Amino acid sequence: MFAKDQKLALASRLLQRHLIHELFGVDYDAIDIARTPENKPYWKRPAESPAPPSWN
Repeated sequence: MFAKDQKLALASRLLQRHLIHELFGVDYDAIDIARTPENKPYWKRPAESPAPPSWN
């Protein structure tokens, strides 16, 4: 199960980055995905980004 979990986690991270890249035009290397205290991922975007402050 451990290898399967690793692959699912990797796929999740790649999909998050791909979505941000496609919808907002941000380069992959400029995308910073952080975690909340509850361990939920969020896009830690630059202040000058035109994206909405919260998008679920």
